[in-house]
Order: sequence, then C-alpha cells, then structure tokens
Amino acid sequence: MRPTLLLALPLLSCSHAATVNVYLAGGQSNATGTWASSIESTLQASPGANQIEVVHIAHSGSPMWQWTWGGVRRDFYNADLAAIQAKVSEIEDNGDTAVFSGIFWFQGEGDTGAPSTIPLYESRFQDMLSFYQQDLGLAALPNFALAIIDANPDPFYDNPANLGATREAVDQMRTALANLGNLSNGSAVDTRGLTRADGWHLVPNHQLLLGQSMAHTFNANFLVPEPSTMLLSFVSLGLLAHRRR
Repeated sequence: MRPTLLLALPLLSCSHAATVNVYLAGGQSNATGTWASSIESTLQASPGANQIEVVHIAHSGSPMWQWTWGGVRRDFYNADLAAIQAKVSEIEDNGDTAVFSGIFWFQGEGDTGAPSTIPLYESRFQDMLSFYQQDLGLAALPNFALAIIDANPDPFYDNPANLGATREAVDQMRTALANLGNLSNGSAVDTRGLTRADGWHLVPNHQLLLGQSMAHTFNANFLVPEPSTMLLSFVSLGLLAHRRR
C-alpha cells in the first residue's frame, strides 16, 4: 500500500484550497531540466492526479557523499531540502495544502571514479531518504524512482582515461542502483540502450523519454495521489523498467 506522505502544514479553510503533490527531481548533470519537465508533464497527465509541482535541482559531477556522508547531512542535501521547503512555503502562502509525494533521482556517475566508495552508496542513499522523512515530517520513507546509470558503449569509452571510470565500476554502480530500486518504496528504470552524446550524458530526446518512463514506472508502483486510487499501467517506451518485487 502506498503511504500517504503529508507535510506538517496547517489546514486552511479556503474555498479554493487545493492539494498539491510535490516531488523532487534531482541528481547530477544527467538530471536535466528536460528530464525533470518530462516527469512533471507526465505526472500532470495522470488520471485522477492532484495538482503537481516538481522541484528540479541538479549538482553536476557530484558523488553521493556530497549529499550524505557518515550519517550526516551534506551541502547538496541541504540545498535540495531548502528548494523543497521553498516550494512548500509558496504553496502554503497560496492557501493550498502540500503533500510531498516522492523523489526522482538520476545520479551515480560521479561515484564510479572512486570504486572503493560504491559499496557505501546504498546506505548513503537510504540515509538521504531518512533525512527527508525526518526533516519534512513524513509518516514514512518517501517513495522514489531512480535511473540506473550506464556509459556510452562506444569502444572509445572503454579506456578509463576517456570515461573517467572503468566498465567494472560502472557495472558495480548499476548493481547498487538496481538493489535500491527493488526496495519496497523504490522503483527504477534502466538507461542502458539510450543514446549518449558523450561518455555519460543522454541526448535531449532520450532525456525526455526517460522522464516519461520514470513517471509511468513510479505511478505503476505507487498509487496515484488521492483522491484517485487507480493504478496506472506501465507504458513501455523501449526501456527496461525494474519494478519492485
């Protein structure tokens, strides 16, 4: 059952008051504005959905330790939290009710350059989820959808000097992300097979397709926000979607 994740906001008795579902779309440089806008428009088109606001914030070239490290909130987590809180305040000032409804995440490339830290990735990501639960006053850990990273398959990028990482490290990172996607509050979409303009970065039309696929996958795994209790079926976009088991 999808948990209802309510922010601790006062209920205002305004005739025009609306429920606004707030999402974070974040990560590093592949978490582009095109990708985030695609997520937002797809969620907005979901049958029975409330009003949707997607908070987009990305930190280029950044490994996970810049969000959490040793159970401590780091600068990028704090920046993302502040962006969410600003959006919540804007909604509250308009007399509406904000519901923090989940996270869309595209990050991990930056961790492949330091393979010894990859085994710490899953716990650091889960620390981030716990911090959001605490700092946003949520009843449960937030639901999320993440992109499973990959690298350009061109043989040019088999050379770590050209990619900045080994193929082995990329595969280790992919495994960590897939494991997270299999959590009860998780889902994931594999980016393998999508076109990249360089070693890492998706071309714009595939950023768009990935955003659509991640939004559909999120809704297929977690009930559409109230008042609807309808499950959306996953719409295949030629991507491999990892559903939670």
